[in-house]
Amino acid sequence: MNNSDNTNPDNTNRSLSMKGKTALVTGAAGGLGQNFTQCLLEAGATVIVSGRRREALESLSASFPEYASHIHVVTMDVTD
Repeated sequence: MNNSDNTNPDNTNRSLSMKGKTALVTGAAGGLGQNFTQCLLEAGATVIVSGRRREALESLSASFPEYASHIHVVTMDVTD
């Protein structure tokens, strides 16, 4: 994260670059998971979306056609 003014905790000019990074979002079909997925994709990450409901994950993936090559669906239950 680039924070050019470390003395200002409210600095809104921060940028997050995730280019070349891979992120795993668990519970991606839920509201927060969808938001995290969008933020990570927009920051340049390749995102693995995971959860128990494959249909919901596929729908989430389809909602970002411009990032089709950067989003991957994995069905799993992290409690196992």
